[in-house]
Amino acid sequence: MPAFLKKRDNILVLVFGVVLAFFIGRMLQMQLIQGDEYESQIYKGTIKTQTVEAARGEMTDRYGNPIVTNRVSMNLVLDKAYLPAETQNEIILQLMGLLEQSGEQWVDELPVSQGQPYAFEGTDAEITALKKFAGVNDYADAEEVMHWLLERFGLDNAQVKNEAGKLVDPERIYSQKEQRRLAGVLYTMERKGFSLSSPYTFAEDISTRTATIISERSITSPGVSVEQGSARSYPGGSMAAHILGHVGPLTEANIQEFEANGTEYELDDIIGQDGLEKLYETELQGEDGERLVYVNENGEVTDSSISVEPQAGNTVMLTLDSRLQKIAEQSIEDQIHHLNETAPEGQGREANAGAVCAIDVKTGEVLVLASYPSYDPNTLSEGYSELSVDPDRPLRNRALLDTYTPGSIFKPVVALAGLASGEIDSDSLVNCNHVYNYYASVYGAQAFTPTCLGYHGDITVKEALKYSCNIFFYDVGRRVGIDAIVDAAQMLGLGVNNGFELWTNPGTISSPATAEATGEKWYYGDVLQSSIGQRFNKYTPLQLAAYCMNLANRGTQNRVTILKAIKDYSMAETKYEHKTEVLQESPVDPALFDPIFEGMVAASRTGTAASYFGNYPVDVASKTGTPETADLPNSTFICFAPADDPQIAISVVIEQGWHGYTGAPVARDILDAYFSSDVTAQEPQQSGSLLP
Repeated sequence: MPAFLKKRDNILVLVFGVVLAFFIGRMLQMQLIQGDEYESQIYKGTIKTQTVEAARGEMTDRYGNPIVTNRVSMNLVLDKAYLPAETQNEIILQLMGLLEQSGEQWVDELPVSQGQPYAFEGTDAEITALKKFAGVNDYADAEEVMHWLLERFGLDNAQVKNEAGKLVDPERIYSQKEQRRLAGVLYTMERKGFSLSSPYTFAEDISTRTATIISERSITSPGVSVEQGSARSYPGGSMAAHILGHVGPLTEANIQEFEANGTEYELDDIIGQDGLEKLYETELQGEDGERLVYVNENGEVTDSSISVEPQAGNTVMLTLDSRLQKIAEQSIEDQIHHLNETAPEGQGREANAGAVCAIDVKTGEVLVLASYPSYDPNTLSEGYSELSVDPDRPLRNRALLDTYTPGSIFKPVVALAGLASGEIDSDSLVNCNHVYNYYASVYGAQAFTPTCLGYHGDITVKEALKYSCNIFFYDVGRRVGIDAIVDAAQMLGLGVNNGFELWTNPGTISSPATAEATGEKWYYGDVLQSSIGQRFNKYTPLQLAAYCMNLANRGTQNRVTILKAIKDYSMAETKYEHKTEVLQESPVDPALFDPIFEGMVAASRTGTAASYFGNYPVDVASKTGTPETADLPNSTFICFAPADDPQIAISVVIEQGWHGYTGAPVARDILDAYFSSDVTAQEPQQSGSLLP
């Protein structure tokens, strides 16, 4: 053999040896070092990406006690990858029947009535979105839209077809009930982007029993599974229910509103729908993560791993004191029941609702915000239909939304107007002989002679507040005029924005402008009625508490707030902490408030509220009110304490409570708890000559 050929052969042998050694080494590596990894890949088959739900932030009271928390829930989920198209509708109907038997609901966001003739239900935005989806004009009615939907989803009994367009079962006829139910679910599924990569939550927070039944039937229902999720929980039951709000799926009606905050949402995201849940949505909403799920050819999950960690939402710490909140809610309920059981007809027996608020005088932080009657948000979805038609309106947030004529608790405003204008001082006297005759003869047939509940003789501002003398305030109000009264009311925070985060009814100050705005005339006697808190004066319980706080601060207005702090989910990091914000410094000499305070303390010690605070260990400055209404008189009450160094301001309103002092025991219960007093509450007074 020639030498050059021998040399070539040697090179080839060498190359072959190197290649052989590489493959042997690679095989050893695959078997010995990476064997387990490659073996697992054989069985994994496919990889799916799933969303890992981030924990929604929770809410606490000012001391960190939980008010709104999260709990583990079970959701019924449909997976398009394994849900047979030809039997999808039948599986959905079976699930509906199972849920119905268990008294549970499924997700249906179709804004159309269940029965014929079909009619639109829901918000304008939801109906508009439906019409856009159906491609019909704005004037189309619900019958037309349903006709299109039934055709779109193959539910019109003329073409029950699969995705390939082939007839599945020509003999299958859907009932009207089945048509509407399927249309509702299929519409919702498509709107929420049901696809191979996006499973659909068919029902939320199902019971353990239902979840067990579905899991046992999963073999006969491919593509149906029960997955773990989270749901809101309210450890305090009905406590603060009216302000907390609730959560629910994002809808077409509110997606633009929320995305305006700069946060991107999916249509199946759970968001705050109202109340504090909605107000602090951006803080409470966490950032979802991602999970890689490995599935073999049999559809079995073989492995999973977190690829993107979820970020939990923040904890919102409220200013509420849960202990005081519970006491206030129980106290106003007990007082109303007491009046129902013991008061005569027309004198408190008819009391049926009310509200109570308490504010930290130094900071403007709301300690109590309660409306009665209330409800348990844990069972709101199940009981909503009944609650919504209850004549006592338990869903109504009376503390923030309903306005009430204040009656005599408005009199400190007129006292301040008189003192600030110089029309009166602490020693000025007004004669009360039961009837105010200033307009008795001047206007002839139009004579106006309002009365007082007593005969007080010559009386000072202190005594007038103590006994709630109408004549005194008629006279002072007439002398200073309505403009001065309006200025004093606004100085004390009535009829103006107090900075509270949730929307609250602004109320109205009685004035010629208010009369004109309501289409009524202003008469000369209206200034007298306005001076005792009547006519067009109307304020929310929260406004009345803020007014009491500003009075206690001698005219300095603190911004009213419900937010104490924002912390991360673990509460280790503080991202925001409330600092007292002064909206307006007192524009008058603080000394002008001295006779007002003295009169309000006298009302507690020996006047209209003496039954409850006559021997109280802390000086309480209070004022009672019995405003006249179209029905029976309401009860209004305000107080702050201690009078010499105010810390807490309280307002109580009891609808049809008759006397102002019927709200006093509610305030006393709060003060007892606030000061840790052992004083025993007295029974409400049912008769007497000192009417507020």
